[in-house]
Amino acid sequence: MASEIKSFTVDELRLLVEGELLKVFEAPGSTPKLSDIARYGVFPGGKRIRPVLALAWCVDLGGDPSKLALAAAALELVHCASLIHDDLPALDNDDFRRGRPACHRAFTEAGAILAGDMLVSRAHRCLLDAPFPSDTLVEFTRVLANAYIDLCLGQHLDLLPVGERGDLPAIHRLKTGALFSACTAFGSLGAGRGGNEIRRAAELGHAIGLLFQISDDFIDAHGTDAARGRPGSSDERNGKENFFSDSRLDPLKIVAETEREIERHIHELSPRGASLTGELVSRVVRPMKNASV
Repeated sequence: MASEIKSFTVDELRLLVEGELLKVFEAPGSTPKLSDIARYGVFPGGKRIRPVLALAWCVDLGGDPSKLALAAAALELVHCASLIHDDLPALDNDDFRRGRPACHRAFTEAGAILAGDMLVSRAHRCLLDAPFPSDTLVEFTRVLANAYIDLCLGQHLDLLPVGERGDLPAIHRLKTGALFSACTAFGSLGAGRGGNEIRRAAELGHAIGLLFQISDDFIDAHGTDAARGRPGSSDERNGKENFFSDSRLDPLKIVAETEREIERHIHELSPRGASLTGELVSRVVRPMKNASV
């Protein structure tokens, strides 16, 4: 069985997630119109990095990604809900997402709010239906609920005036890192790990999330409109500092330090290596390392 699991590629893991997400929208549970709005916020997807990270870490620990795929889909539903809400005029006020009108522009603000709320509840229903013992399902639910609370706290801090927000890494440890930490915690739970290993896996996820946020800030500050999925810099338009506009920060130094932290966590948690997780990390930092800033 282990050899079969090791044969998975990152792209195959992404297909597992896509299959589970499609099943979510085949099930009854909402009016057709609201379901259409929610589907618009989920499909077509981006890279599905968060659920794929959960599956990749599960594989690297010797677990079965097919068994974890439904729970991993819940991570993506929560992420998509947060994007729908982030784009709203009251938050980031973005009219475009992934190269097309944001959900509230394609439909209505009220529809976008309700669709995002519904996706969060659907995510928790996915966890209840996942093929794991009840005590594991409780842990999945606890991890995801705590991550979503932290995500909301980070988003709120990000809206405060610069002098009241706190330092940027702390904000993104909540706003971005919380869901990434849930991903690696899910991967460990899916592989049958528990106790302190879940906490350490969450720390690994936080570090990967920080790398992702720095890469995202790089694309926002230096990328093309096609790479951003919207015209111009969202952070510049909203007057927000990021890792490439805050002169107090050295983003490439933070990247190097964080990569070392990730390597340490992987070495201690997965003695057999973490080839799929390492490949995902490489994909995250590649845009910065292939460009001169």
